[in-house]
Amino acid sequence: MHVVIGVLVAIIAGGWGYVMWSMTGSSTGAGSQVVTFTVEGPTQAEITFDVSKPTERAAVCRIRALDVNHAEVGSKEVKIPAGEGIKRLTERVSTSVQATSVHIQYCNLV
Repeated sequence: MHVVIGVLVAIIAGGWGYVMWSMTGSSTGAGSQVVTFTVEGPTQAEITFDVSKPTERAAVCRIRALDVNHAEVGSKEVKIPAGEGIKRLTERVSTSVQATSVHIQYCNLV
């Protein structure tokens, strides 16, 4: 019985690890790193972030603004053209209420 439970726990942990790994952008070939964000009032937030990708490929990143309850209050997709491997961007996101955090949900190659 303990062996069966151990195998099930290992399978669940491995699946969860794969899901978390795939959300980081490592599997998509494009990575992102938030440098800073600021909340500019109840209707706008700003984020500065770095994107690393193959030089010859374009990418699209989705920015999310969250409120105090971790509900999404704004989002924006940003297209990064081919030509630079590492690029620093600053983007503004419109929000429906005041955000408390802003992050990059994903960056995918296109």
